[in-house]
Amino acid sequence: MTNHTEIQHVATISELHRNLELAKPLHPLVSLIRLDDLDFSEYEELVRFSYGFYTVSLKRGLRNKVHYGHRSYDFDEGVLALVKPHQVMAMQAHPADDITGWMLVFHPDFLSGYPLSEKIGKYGFFSYEVDEALHLSDSEEQLLLTLMQQLHEEYSDRIDAFSQDVMISQLDLLLSHVNRFYNRQFLTRRKSNADVLSKLDAFLEDYFDSGKAYSEGFPAVGQLAKYLSVSPSYQNGLLTSLTGLSARDYIQRMVVRKAKLSLSLTTKSVSEIGYELGFQHSQSFNKFFKKHTNLSPGEYRKSIN
Repeated sequence: MTNHTEIQHVATISELHRNLELAKPLHPLVSLIRLDDLDFSEYEELVRFSYGFYTVSLKRGLRNKVHYGHRSYDFDEGVLALVKPHQVMAMQAHPADDITGWMLVFHPDFLSGYPLSEKIGKYGFFSYEVDEALHLSDSEEQLLLTLMQQLHEEYSDRIDAFSQDVMISQLDLLLSHVNRFYNRQFLTRRKSNADVLSKLDAFLEDYFDSGKAYSEGFPAVGQLAKYLSVSPSYQNGLLTSLTGLSARDYIQRMVVRKAKLSLSLTTKSVSEIGYELGFQHSQSFNKFFKKHTNLSPGEYRKSIN
C-alpha cells in the first residue's frame, strides 16, 4: 500500500482483520479492536483507504495526521472520531508513534431490521470531519469504553437468541451518549461558536449587500460550510444547538430580515427587492415572504407605514 493515489477499500470486517493480521473476528458483523496490539509500520507512508462499515475510534498518541475529506486532525489527545461506510480517509504514522485506544467496527447489515438502521442516518456526527471529532472528558471516555467492552463481551461469550437484540441496544445506547457529548461540546464552546456565528452573519450580510444574491441566487449551505472551514453536517449541528435553526433555515431568516429592512426603509418595488435577494420571480418572493411572516410584502410595507 505505497501508492499515494490508490484508495484501498476494505469491504468486510473479516477482510479488515486479515489486513491487520488479527485472528478471525468472533462475529462477522461487529468487532472491537485494541489499537495497542496493532503494527502501524505499514502506515509510515501515506495510505488512503475506505471501509464498507461504520467505525467508532478512540485514538491517542498518533503524532501525524489522519486526513478525512479535505481536513485533518491530530490525535495527540484522546478524541472520538466516527466515520460512516465508503468515506475516504488517509493516514500516515510516525515510527515513534505510541498509538493506543480502541476501534469499534460494525457493518450496516448488523442493524438490518432494527430502528437503529434508520436512526443512525440522522446522526450528523458520522459526517463530521475528523478535525471536528469529539473531545472526551475522562468520565465520558470511560463510559464509552465500558459500553464498547460490554458489547464485546456479549458477542464473545453469550451468543444466543437474545444476543442481537442486546448488542443493538448497547450500540444504540453508546451512540445516544455520543450524541449527548457532541451537544455538550457545542455548548461548552460557546465563545468560539459565537465567533463562528459572527463570521457567518458577516458572510451573509456581505453576500446580500454586494449583489451576489441577484447574480447567483441564495447562498448554498455547502458554500457557507466551506467559508467557515467546517463540514455541512457539523455546521448544521452547531447552528441547531445554538439557534434552534438548520443552516437552511438560518439563511432564510436572514433573507426575511433583509426583505423587511428593504420594505420598510426604501421605496424599491416588491419585485426589485425580490430580485436583489435572489428570487427569479416576484411570485416566488411573495410566497416565501408570506410563508415566514403571514403577510405579503405589500401588506407588511403598509403595516410599517
